[in-house]
Amino acid sequence: MKNNFLSLLIASLLYTSSIYSQVAIGTTNPDDGSALQVDSTTGAFVPPRMTTDEMNLITTPLVGSLVFNTSVNSYFVYKNAAWSSLTNSSIILNKSFSSNNNALETSNNTYTNFPIGVNDVIATNTNIYEVVSNGVVKIKESGNYLFTASLSTSNMPSGNKKYILGIYKNNALVAYLSRGFSSLPSQDYWGTSGNVMYPFSANDLVKFRYVLNNDGNTLNAKFINFGITKLD
Repeated sequence: MKNNFLSLLIASLLYTSSIYSQVAIGTTNPDDGSALQVDSTTGAFVPPRMTTDEMNLITTPLVGSLVFNTSVNSYFVYKNAAWSSLTNSSIILNKSFSSNNNALETSNNTYTNFPIGVNDVIATNTNIYEVVSNGVVKIKESGNYLFTASLSTSNMPSGNKKYILGIYKNNALVAYLSRGFSSLPSQDYWGTSGNVMYPFSANDLVKFRYVLNNDGNTLNAKFINFGITKLD
């Protein structure tokens, strides 16, 4: 009798384990690879909804935690010790210039901010970025970022002309996106572009700056853009 009871208990435990190894809602046949499966044709899965303040008050959230932030109407996931928005993680500024604009400063070996700013934003995530002034963006979340930029002119002079595209972290030059010398046989269209990855902390300022040596004689800008993408 005792042996029969023990066998029944073991069988019951094994049966219970097999039942609760997967959780399914809306189906009796969850996929083998799912721990939780929700099937429905009439309703949606709704994660916890809360404000930014409420989200930030969650103590020791697990990596991979998901909430819907009602302050900014965006899903957030917890990773790398911070809450990150699952919406657009980039900012892009772009401008094409009309003729004879003299928009490019060219004092020799002098860094100048890119001449595009808040009015030239074509895509952004205001939770991560704030355009402060021409060529200057405040980073609101710590992480690794990819920086890209391009600059072109319609009347680059002939000869060897030094150029640099660089990024500043606060007030310090930290990386080059592109650098070298142009070498045109005659005045012509010219441009350069590049990218670099670099870590930034919350509230750091990134400055997109260029050097274009032409003895102080301004040049016409053609197309100028820069962008930032948060990688993690």
